Amino acid sequence: MKNYIKLALACSIYFSEIAVNIACGPEQDPYDMQTTYYLPHITGSGYAAFQYIPYQFLYSEREPQSESSINASLWAKHLKVSEKDIIQLMYATDSATAAALLANQTPDSLAGNSFWKALQRHPQELAYFKLTKKAENLSNIKYDYWDPAPIDTDQLLTLGEEAAAQIKNHKKGSFLYLRYAYQAARLALIGKDYAQSMEIYEHYLEPIGTKDPILGWALSNYAGATRWSGNPEKAAFLFAQVFSQRPERRILAYKNYNYIEADVKNIVSLATTKEDKFNIYAITAFNSAEPDLETLKACYDLKPTHEIIPILIGREVNKLEEKLITPFQISYGASNWYEDADITQTRADLASFRNFTLQITKDKKIKSPELGLLAAAYLSVINKENTLAKDYLSKISAGKLTGSYADQFTITQLLTRIEDWKSGTEKDENYLKNTLSWLLKKAQDEKTDSTQYSNFENAPYSLIGRNILTNILVPHYLAAKDTTKASLAALKADVFANNGLVKDTLTQNMSYATQEFWQRNLSATSLNKLIENFKNSEQRDALTAFLLADINQVNFDELYELQGTTYLREHNYKAAIQSFQQVVGPQKKELVTDYYNDQPFFAAPFIAPLKDYPKKRGTRYFSKMDYAKAMLKLVEATQTEKDPEKLANYYFQLAVGEYQTSTFGNSWMLKSYTWSSTDAHDPLTVSWDQDYKQTYTAKLWFEKALRLSKNMEFKAKCVFWLAKCQQHTYQYNEDTRWTYYEHFKESPFYQYAVSNPYFKVLKTQYGRTKLYQTAVHECSYLADFISR
Repeated sequence: MKNYIKLALACSIYFSEIAVNIACGPEQDPYDMQTTYYLPHITGSGYAAFQYIPYQFLYSEREPQSESSINASLWAKHLKVSEKDIIQLMYATDSATAAALLANQTPDSLAGNSFWKALQRHPQELAYFKLTKKAENLSNIKYDYWDPAPIDTDQLLTLGEEAAAQIKNHKKGSFLYLRYAYQAARLALIGKDYAQSMEIYEHYLEPIGTKDPILGWALSNYAGATRWSGNPEKAAFLFAQVFSQRPERRILAYKNYNYIEADVKNIVSLATTKEDKFNIYAITAFNSAEPDLETLKACYDLKPTHEIIPILIGREVNKLEEKLITPFQISYGASNWYEDADITQTRADLASFRNFTLQITKDKKIKSPELGLLAAAYLSVINKENTLAKDYLSKISAGKLTGSYADQFTITQLLTRIEDWKSGTEKDENYLKNTLSWLLKKAQDEKTDSTQYSNFENAPYSLIGRNILTNILVPHYLAAKDTTKASLAALKADVFANNGLVKDTLTQNMSYATQEFWQRNLSATSLNKLIENFKNSEQRDALTAFLLADINQVNFDELYELQGTTYLREHNYKAAIQSFQQVVGPQKKELVTDYYNDQPFFAAPFIAPLKDYPKKRGTRYFSKMDYAKAMLKLVEATQTEKDPEKLANYYFQLAVGEYQTSTFGNSWMLKSYTWSSTDAHDPLTVSWDQDYKQTYTAKLWFEKALRLSKNMEFKAKCVFWLAKCQQHTYQYNEDTRWTYYEHFKESPFYQYAVSNPYFKVLKTQYGRTKLYQTAVHECSYLADFISR
């Protein structure tokens, strides 16, 4: 047993038919990590990008409105042409097409373009259009990290001067007057002549009183020039105005405001109106990752009816959720980044915030005062105050609620009744089934598209449904030792993760974590119950009926194969054979591939080399059925054999067959669907881990073989294999599990290995055997033990 490096392997498994290497867990997306049961209550689309999401600066990078669409509509109104044609010509032309247009050539693709035709009839507009195309060539340079090309500021400034010279040729405040002034200021900004950019804005644009959106875009550029001129507080103040006034540049303004990092008090000191103050507090509140009731109150006091108030309330709820709700993932358990946080402070923050929500209900200043009670009830649920939550809910006239407020009432009430159901005081499972079914329908109605990073993005009902099942129902069933229901609840959570839509087959609906749970955690008894539930739908209880609804395509061959595998883990070989015989389709070969050379290898559970590494593999395919039959034959032989030496040999073969199906053996794929070089470092989490990670049963059978035999060489071989098993009983703790030791001999595992009690037995009682002489040269731990 010399020191070795383990190889990571990939296994094409029958149950899920995917390649798996489990050295590390699956990556999670930020939308998936939200531990919430609270709807964002976005009354409009203007601030959807600013709802709370952990570990991200923004919920979405999409501006609430499209600047290009707004600009196109302005030009369409000005020239009476198609917006679609404007978008094509202004924003979708390549460099070759742009060059042709500047040369007054009409490409075939634009022959019928109404905007281009209109420009031909309006030479002043055409001149402006050509100037913008020249500006694009100079300013829109693709950045190359390895070969950054500097912007030609001289040409930009020259072009900006051309634009400035045209301003006076148009009526003050007219369409082209505003656009030439905008371009002149913009080009000066990009050309880094900030003083010139600010002067053009202040002289030509600031005095204009029209509502043309281009003035808001110009204000945004003015704020940028102000920032780079060395006045960060004023720049932040201006960006706050852009944030409030121009949805198409809201995210741009938000980013710049926060990049500046000016002191809020200094920014507020520039405000002369309530509107200005509100803008500053609003943009500030959206960047706070910690509880910030003070800024929320400031916004509420200034504009209690503004649409951001419910969103800000939701953000404060989300921040508290993050610290109070421990997310659970099946196969990985419960964990929370904030588990070491000051829970006393969190509960104090919750109490203060809840008092505020109750106050806004009393004030009746916001558009929907019942939001205060709804939030208070929800906060009480996550603070484990179920009775108080129900009391707050009872004070709400549910029939008068509409939209997301009515839905939040239903969700919060569901949470309170689930808590009662867990404690045994809620008996109406049909209510739970019906409400969860309602939530599933809501998830199915959520519109998602292929451009989204995650199915949970802009899909709060899907996320909440998934969270209720994953964080509440699954742990409850596991605590009740009902792995059957836990596995089905995890499966339904995965359906919610697909926006409530059921895929064609059972395994297609499963996430990686759920597949791993089914493969590792389900016992043969649990699988019997599952198979019965799948086959006899009329026997399902209310919740089981909900969990399995619409899952109609079940491959029973996969379930029987998995059941047979669980019987192998339980050493019930006769039952394993019966399960494998239930597989009526063509037997699939569980092909295991070496991670490094991409070559398949085969199980050989009954060969007994002294060294575990390098592995000795089989030369032909050896199935789980082959293994079950061979092990059953050996077990039956031990029950009838009377000769002690033959009986000892049978137990030795059983022990080797068992050992080789552990993570240390060459045939792990007969019992496990995945393998990792770190398996032995992981804690024991399921019953068969004792055999898979610690070779427990193998050790018992080696001990029987040792006691029965009188042959010294055979007994020495048994002792050596017992030493191997003993070494695998080492259990890593949280301090040593992933600790790196520069010198391996300093590690606790090494000290444990060289102190192996069987080494002493081998040396003192079997030191003259041939096996001992061979083992000393092959096992570095034994050699180190002898040399101590």
